[in-house]
Amino acid sequence: MSDFTYIKPDEEKYFNAIIKVLEGKNKTLSDKLKKGKCTISESSSFSQRRWNGMMTTIYLYVPFDIIGQINEEEKKMLLEVCELVMPKEVGFDVTDIEISPLLDSVTANKTLLDDLNQITQNESYAIIQSLPENIKANGQKMSEVYSYLYCIENTLRIFIEKVGKENHGQEYFNTFSISGSVRRKIDQRKQEEAKNQWICVRGDSDLFYLDFKELGDIIINNWNDFKTFFPDQAFVTSKINELARCRNLVAHNSMITESERDLLRLYYNQFLSQINGTRLE
Repeated sequence: MSDFTYIKPDEEKYFNAIIKVLEGKNKTLSDKLKKGKCTISESSSFSQRRWNGMMTTIYLYVPFDIIGQINEEEKKMLLEVCELVMPKEVGFDVTDIEISPLLDSVTANKTLLDDLNQITQNESYAIIQSLPENIKANGQKMSEVYSYLYCIENTLRIFIEKVGKENHGQEYFNTFSISGSVRRKIDQRKQEEAKNQWICVRGDSDLFYLDFKELGDIIINNWNDFKTFFPDQAFVTSKINELARCRNLVAHNSMITESERDLLRLYYNQFLSQINGTRLE
């Protein structure tokens, strides 16, 4: 028998407690998170830290331009503080954190370079100092594109999860219509991670094991849940296919054109305008 309650603490109060503790440890980091929020996602797996303690992921949502400013040391501190603040009696052991963009913080008027300038200043430029100038320039451009694609893909995951939970509850993924091939891919990718322990686990949700096209398939195959957000299915499939093509180019270290970069930004803003809290009548 366990004395744990397994009842989530109030997420707003929990997040405020995180900020309060961080103020005494790293004031700069606490300031970065002050305009954010969090959700607590418990899993059905034991953490193996305490008897009957459950693995738990904290999803931290921060302004878009803050994501690139949080380094690995700060992420480690965040994980420690999230575990420290979690009430011990609830039985949730914080084993992972995920940092994602706060949708309300993304504006449609910024250019790709405006949005991602801080990321490239902090990370990309320092990495490529010894390369030829043209490779440096191309590498910096592609690092921006990758970061943008990363945010688009995770925005879709957040959106699908939000709609799924609203319509079907915590076990929404099991109620979705998902093809056998996609479910097999999820299992295969989990098995690969289990074999390679040095690879960071993607997240508690199966959505983190899906790519652009598979996320698009979930929206189309469960159209009744998502149709109020989009004018039609073609709106989704055409943009998902183009985003997936750009993602494949980036994954294979190929350059994409300026027009493709502009299209990437346009599609993201179009998706945001559709899913950011406004349903179609």
